[in-house]
Amino acid sequence: DDDPGDFYDDLADSLKNKVYGDFDAEDIDGVEYELPAMYNFGASLTMGKLTTSVDYGIGFNESGNNSKKSTLNLGLEYRLLGLIPLRVGTRIGGYSSTVYSAGAGIDLNFLELSAGLSIVGNDSENGGSVAAAFSGLVLRF
Repeated sequence: DDDPGDFYDDLADSLKNKVYGDFDAEDIDGVEYELPAMYNFGASLTMGKLTTSVDYGIGFNESGNNSKKSTLNLGLEYRLLGLIPLRVGTRIGGYSSTVYSAGAGIDLNFLELSAGLSIVGNDSENGGSVAAAFSGLVLRF
């Protein structure tokens, strides 16, 4: 008779079993993942109720949504009545085609709520897309 524990040895790696196909299991020492890394350099200028910003970035690798292609981000924010920020921006370059974005919010100094929308035109690799975001609640002390 075989040792009853031998049954569980076969279950330890189910890919060895013919039920899941004819896979060959192999032992490996470990798995390496490359984290997205990017260098960004930016500046902003506030003139009264208007803030302009520019940001340049270049990725060190192609991991995740990262790209070795450089990106240029441009943005504007206008504070309507001093407490309603209206925002527009664009990103040129990177892993997809040009992105356009817009957003608005309410800023009461100690409390902020924001919402935004971004649109990517037809990209040859990733297609087009529309995304929306809501920042939730920001409390400042």
